[in-house]
Amino acid sequence: MHTVGATQPSDARQNAAAEYFRDICLAGSGDLTAALQAFDASDDFGNPRISKAGALTYGSFTGPDQINGSVKIGFDEIADHCSIIVKNGDDPMRTAQAIALLLADGDDGAVGSQPGFGDYPQGGFVIEEQSGAIFVAPLGTGASADIVHINYFPAN
Repeated sequence: MHTVGATQPSDARQNAAAEYFRDICLAGSGDLTAALQAFDASDDFGNPRISKAGALTYGSFTGPDQINGSVKIGFDEIADHCSIIVKNGDDPMRTAQAIALLLADGDDGAVGSQPGFGDYPQGGFVIEEQSGAIFVAPLGTGASADIVHINYFPAN
């Protein structure tokens, strides 16, 4: 388990978030049901809230050091995706950029900018992969302004 203070995501928290994202969201090569099962089976994520209604599936999980996770499948208003959610960052845009660079293995040429939209009015950072797109951005709506989402939208 990764244990680091949660005021500003330190390098250790950013590394942990990127590691969870790779191990859970990307591990299934686009199979979000596998990601949901990986969260549920994880020793680090708990308090599962999983709802299924017809083709709709939503799961949310509480993780360590204010790093949480979720999976959404089958919703009309948003594409299917898996998310790692990093809470309590003093500079969410800087945190998003740092995590995007970690996921691109330090290759800033692989990280593109995404203009603001919907829940992400400040925009964020995108990494195109063969299996789908990774989008890392501060959440601009909701109860708190210090949240960064690391989203994986599979191509299939």
